[in-house]
Amino acid sequence: MNIHEFGKENTETILLIHPSVVTWDYFENVIPLLQERYHLLVPALPGYDF
Repeated sequence: MNIHEFGKENTETILLIHPSVVTWDYFENVIPLLQERYHLLVPALPGYDF
């Protein structure tokens, strides 16, 4: 399983888990808004990654 990280320099962490039958980039519009303030962890669940 791959884990994509954004905003690593921030101390507060949010784990974003995508729903089934979509890939981790489901959050492509949300990530830019949250990465300024939070450290985001977005796992690419097995079978749903490129």
